[in-house]
Amino acid sequence: GGGGGMPEAKISADCATLLSALVQTGLCKSNGEARRLIEQGGVSVNGEKAMDVNAPLPAGEFTLFKGKKVRLRVVRG
Repeated sequence: GGGGGMPEAKISADCATLLSALVQTGLCKSNGEARRLIEQGGVSVNGEKAMDVNAPLPAGEFTLFKGKKVRLRVVRG
């Protein structure tokens, strides 16, 4: 390899909300931590800020941003 690809995480197909995606990917250790991060505006989905903990997730693959530095490609299924 080379080019330093984006880290990738798989989540279960029934993972329905942004909150559970943050916990399943390991970006947050708990629902409470994920909730605070989202409410503080620290989470983006595909580059768009997500402020709703129950926001539905895009189908298939998407990119989660935590803060300014952490990017993670997420694959459902």
